[in-house]
Amino acid sequence: MAPSVRVTGLLRLAVFVTGAVIAGWVFGVGEAVSQTVPSEAQDAPPVGFGAATTGGAGGRSVAVTSLADEGPGSLRAAIEAPGGPRVIHFDIGGTIALSRQIEIGSDITVDGRGAPSAVTLTGGRLRVIGSNVILRGLRVRPGDGPGDGGENRDGISIGWGKAAIRNVLIDGNSISWSVDEGLAVWGNVSDVTISNNIIAEGLDQSIHPKGRHSMGLLVGGGAAQRITLVGNLMAHNRHRNPAIKDHSRSIELINNLVYNWGPNGLQGTGSEINILGNVYVRGPDSVERPPFYLQDGDLTEPHFFLQDNIGALREDGVATLSEKPVFEGSGTPVLPSAQVEEAVLAHAGARLPERDAIDRRIIEEVRSRSGYIIDSPEWVIGGRKPKPEPEPAEEVESSEACTTIGCSEAPSPAADIGNGG
Repeated sequence: MAPSVRVTGLLRLAVFVTGAVIAGWVFGVGEAVSQTVPSEAQDAPPVGFGAATTGGAGGRSVAVTSLADEGPGSLRAAIEAPGGPRVIHFDIGGTIALSRQIEIGSDITVDGRGAPSAVTLTGGRLRVIGSNVILRGLRVRPGDGPGDGGENRDGISIGWGKAAIRNVLIDGNSISWSVDEGLAVWGNVSDVTISNNIIAEGLDQSIHPKGRHSMGLLVGGGAAQRITLVGNLMAHNRHRNPAIKDHSRSIELINNLVYNWGPNGLQGTGSEINILGNVYVRGPDSVERPPFYLQDGDLTEPHFFLQDNIGALREDGVATLSEKPVFEGSGTPVLPSAQVEEAVLAHAGARLPERDAIDRRIIEEVRSRSGYIIDSPEWVIGGRKPKPEPEPAEEVESSEACTTIGCSEAPSPAADIGNGG
């Protein structure tokens, strides 16, 4: 049994390979990564623990023909109506203003890539409550306007209490302006890939009942396992970049790019994580300390493995590091960290190469090391405005809050069990 040790400094091990793959794209080591996004990027084969997900393949094809929140031809009707496996596509583009969340059952694909113009969802979240689900090519921007309650405005959430949810692929989406997490995996969930998404600009002092709540990505709930996070861009989120807790097992973080976290970058507590080739870039709102905060919790064996990351470990974290991977990974090849920033900026987000002004601005802010965490979409609609003077507000999640085993709170039924608050 390895002793628990206080860890400091940056653990960076060289990776010597002749080529690497990120979500189906092959790069030779030392090659320049093109900033031009090929249209074929959206057709790259999936990787990770969720790669075997088939969604509605083999089932019927259902067209969304209305931008209404509900009723004939709506996305809600296509998803929530009974009818077995289905692939949902869009014959219409535009904004769908949700009054409440849409719950996605088993054997469903929702694919916005072929819509005549982009599909954007506002006002509420997409919530995966069944197994074998694929979501691709969507812009999910809940915002602070009309819609569901603030505590239910994740961008996308996966989980349904204690129900077993297996095989989910969330690939190539743009998720921003969430009031709760941009993306949450909570509960008895396994065999999931979250890849090539932009998860950005979680709203801070907004309409969440807990107050300040700019959150990126959360994995927890006590039974989450076999989750791959690969090739995602997380930008301008105050906390949970990502946060992994509650005895989550076989979680792999591969080649993600995180920019302008606030007090907290990666928060890992009492969970089993391989952390490979990720890049953390400090921004204007990043607190002057390293981004990795790892805690053993009540675990004793080594359960964190770090290799070739750009980002350092905080000195106040007490964690047992392993010299080798702590579980057998999904087999997703790893791009060297020196190439990750350009690769992620080239391939993350919805409907490539057709990025909209919001995604283009976020990408440019990463490149120019600019921008800031926002309270409302109004701060950036039509272009980023000068940052308003901050108002005093209580910090909801400090460095340690809600990352320890003792504070893995269960949401109330009124909050729709599905994330960690």
